Amino acid sequence: KDDNVTDSNNYFVFTVPEPDTVTYSTDANGIKTATFSGSGVLSGATAQLSGATIAIIQGYGSIGSAAFNSAVGLTSITIPSTVSSIGNGAFSSTLGLTYITVDSNNTNYKDIDGVLFNKDGTTLIQYPIGNTRTSYEIPSTVTNIESSAFYKASALISINIPASVTNINGSRVFIGMRNLTTITVNQSNTDYKDIDGILFDYNETTLIQYPINASMTSYEIPSSVITIQANAALYVKNLTDVIFAEDSQLTSIGFQAFSNATDLASIIIPASVKTIGNSAFSYARNLNSVTFETGSILESIGDSAFFNTFYYSTSDLTTIAIPASVKSIGNYAFGSATYVASVTFE
Repeated sequence: KDDNVTDSNNYFVFTVPEPDTVTYSTDANGIKTATFSGSGVLSGATAQLSGATIAIIQGYGSIGSAAFNSAVGLTSITIPSTVSSIGNGAFSSTLGLTYITVDSNNTNYKDIDGVLFNKDGTTLIQYPIGNTRTSYEIPSTVTNIESSAFYKASALISINIPASVTNINGSRVFIGMRNLTTITVNQSNTDYKDIDGILFDYNETTLIQYPINASMTSYEIPSSVITIQANAALYVKNLTDVIFAEDSQLTSIGFQAFSNATDLASIIIPASVKTIGNSAFSYARNLNSVTFETGSILESIGDSAFFNTFYYSTSDLTTIAIPASVKSIGNYAFGSATYVASVTFE
């Protein structure tokens, strides 16, 4: 589970029976290989690696959910022709994984340069997150990017999304990419676009992903944005000020949208915002100024929305004024906000 992330969806909980048979071999260079042989579903493989950095699968029809979850020492895996299904999070947090190889006779999956796709190359399933590439261009056959496909791919600095992509599945695709500075979308794409390397839907109504390591210290969110998606700026670095364009149409700040944005110092919430999601600004420890615009129609502040903010302060103890329109405030919304002296209601 990630430090200071409150979402239970950021980790997987599964029953993990042991594989049928595991054999080990070590080559002349001391590189250890684990070969998993069996039928049915391969589960619980991580616990059986026993220091092996290479995994070879033989005979199995399925790779179960979280089968290799957190196998941090694993560098490569070979998937046989027999595998017809791969469960959610099968390779989650495999921080050293550099290459995925699929048998060319497999009728359901293939690899392209070590990246896992479905057979026709329309779905990007898993990027090997330990690969040292700094830039990756998604193939032009891809229409769908699966949830968590790039989760924790920390070496990547830039990603290029082709015109063919019509679906980016969920809000976890780019989480934990700590060196990502730019997302570029082909100008012919009619579902998504980038503005200065930041990912939006085509109509610029949803801010999907602000790259964690973008160099800007101040960023103005376009007035057209209605929703800031969950996890959009989770763990963002460098950003000290978020500004909303005049006549902002923003109505929703999503779950963990700015959580762990540790350099963020101040924010003025537009009057148009109706909901601030759970943990939206949690652990943004340098946040010491939150202002709600005059005429605010804010209705709800989620659980832990400002938890562990105002941790450091450049001024005296702070008072936060909650708009009169607010109908609900979640548990621990301002919990551990060290320098908040009082919360008042208009």
